[in-house]
Amino acid sequence: MRYVLIFFIMLVGCSTADNKKDDRIETVLSLANTGDREAIHAACYRFLYGEGTKQDYVNAAFWCKRSAEANLSSGQTLYAEILYNGLGVQKDVKKAIYWYTEAANNNHPHAMLMLFFIYVDGNGVTANPELAYFYLKKAAELGYDKAIEILNEINKKAIIKV
Repeated sequence: MRYVLIFFIMLVGCSTADNKKDDRIETVLSLANTGDREAIHAACYRFLYGEGTKQDYVNAAFWCKRSAEANLSSGQTLYAEILYNGLGVQKDVKKAIYWYTEAANNNHPHAMLMLFFIYVDGNGVTANPELAYFYLKKAAELGYDKAIEILNEINKKAIIKV
């Protein structure tokens, strides 16, 4: 059940409203091919979620990698999720952790939440509860609702009743 929740959180965690400036995927791709960072990210998002085009994980991986390499924190997070789940590419948790960390360093709260899950479970790394908590707390400090909810649950369970 935990992994279903994690996958759901990953799917909703990087949605943006900015990706609908032009409904035609051809226009987005034309701009993306010129190096337009916003269009590169829009292509990533649209192929990943099937918005304005057919869902295509191979194309999503291509454009999300370019978005990640362009230092866009949302692109880094989406590319990490592609790698983490093996969507259109071979699953690679180590590379996913690298891109989640890059996005977290760029203050992307969803990437921080994913690093919390990774480090608390020790998925692809040695479990590190202190580092997991650090990322969760930082995401909560940035106002990320899901992180705040989880942090509140952890804090409730940590209260000692006399």
